Amino acid sequence: RFNAGVLGVWLDPGSPGAVLEDMRAKFEVLGTYDGGDTGFLNHYFPDWYARPREARLPFRYNAQRTLHWLTHGKQPGYWEACKPIAILHFSSSPKPWQVPDKKGELEMIWWQYFMQAQLGGTLGVDLTSALAGF
Repeated sequence: RFNAGVLGVWLDPGSPGAVLEDMRAKFEVLGTYDGGDTGFLNHYFPDWYARPREARLPFRYNAQRTLHWLTHGKQPGYWEACKPIAILHFSSSPKPWQVPDKKGELEMIWWQYFMQAQLGGTLGVDLTSALAGF
């Protein structure tokens, strides 16, 4: 099973809405094992693992916080090999915005991004550098 936090879908230029319409038509039939989009998408793309490697996004485009928690302290090389991290995915609870007083390393990076966006990019935070350690 794959995590659908970040998903890219190639569309047919001749009918770009066809995939979305097909998904809508099959939603009731296929259902979802987890009550959400990931469960449905795993049913919709049951052969995703058999597709060529090029059909899957590299880890750096869906770097999950839970994997950081589980691996960074013991195997930092796992994250080093994936740099530069492009998308940091907060796939577990609590989300940084749900519990603002719980701030680990990755949550602080999220808050830097958030504050910079709220202030129109005026904080002078180099966000690429903020992720460099991860």
